[in-house]
Amino acid sequence: MADLLGPDQVLSFYWASGEADLKRGIDNRLVRRCGAGRGVIIGASFGDLTVFSPYGMVVDADVAACAQFAGAVEIHAPLDDQQRYRDLIGQRLIQAREMLVYGMELPGVTGVSADYRRLTPADLDVVAAFYHAYYPETAFDPYMLEMPFVGIFENDALVASAGTLALSEALQAVLIWHFLTAPAARGRGLAKESGRALLRTLGQAGYHSVYLATTSENAPANSIYRQLGFSVLDRRIQFDLRP
Repeated sequence: MADLLGPDQVLSFYWASGEADLKRGIDNRLVRRCGAGRGVIIGASFGDLTVFSPYGMVVDADVAACAQFAGAVEIHAPLDDQQRYRDLIGQRLIQAREMLVYGMELPGVTGVSADYRRLTPADLDVVAAFYHAYYPETAFDPYMLEMPFVGIFENDALVASAGTLALSEALQAVLIWHFLTAPAARGRGLAKESGRALLRTLGQAGYHSVYLATTSENAPANSIYRQLGFSVLDRRIQFDLRP
């Protein structure tokens, strides 16, 4: 794989975090060598959602294999190849949106003004209920609570959270995800505070590089990520496929 990973830090992280998950007993990754070995598709399943990220030379049969995969699917394709992907996905396509891949190098500690605490597998029922009530379409899997995950509580109720999707201790890098807030608590900056809390937790745990992704039309999320110090590393097209 070293010949394919090259200098692409996000692709290298995807590979390294997949190896790390396998060592932890989490077998949720898929790999397909493409184009006579000159390309690769790395897939990951998060709950009911499978995400495919193609790099290098990927031929029609490789794209079709992703488009025919069972269940809900996202394909994160190169911008300059989007029409071919559209044609091969066909009627399963729900929507296509520009995706921004962000990265940042962690400072020592990020200040947090809100009270928060680290969430663990013991909080599974609370976190699962939070997602089910407010974000049922957002992928969540219990193993994520084994990684850095934080929550902000008010009156013993979880009102905001931010978590980790994948990590690599070898690269001291993590992939984090949506900073989510209960609808009644929106407009008070809690999404940004939960993000700060997660970044502080990651920094204290020894991680240095942090990645995340969102779509370009999600203006509130993009604003928060930039305020926290993230910068855009890559732009792709996110194809959402119906189950």
